[in-house]
Amino acid sequence: MYTVHWLNEDGKRKEPYDFEVRRAGADGVHRWVEVKATTSKAAFFWSVNELASAHRAGPAYMLLHVSGYGDPYRAPLVRRIDNAIAAVRVGTVPISRAVVRLPV
Repeated sequence: MYTVHWLNEDGKRKEPYDFEVRRAGADGVHRWVEVKATTSKAAFFWSVNELASAHRAGPAYMLLHVSGYGDPYRAPLVRRIDNAIAAVRVGTVPISRAVVRLPV
């Protein structure tokens, strides 16, 4: 069983991730999830605070990119990037001045 806490539901908190996800049990798996939505597959802004949080959390930090957001003619595409900071380090997810450029 998982519990999901939406940190910025009211739009007032400025946490470096959107959701905390915990699994009940002895292992108590904990994940931090940041969601980025764009109208296209183009780049999106990843703040320095979010980037630092991803670095601290390591494999526990997940990035979800929702592209095609708001398009009434097609369903959005969701890309899941586990261990986002490792993906940046190996070049799977190129980064330029905290702007993430996903391969098309």
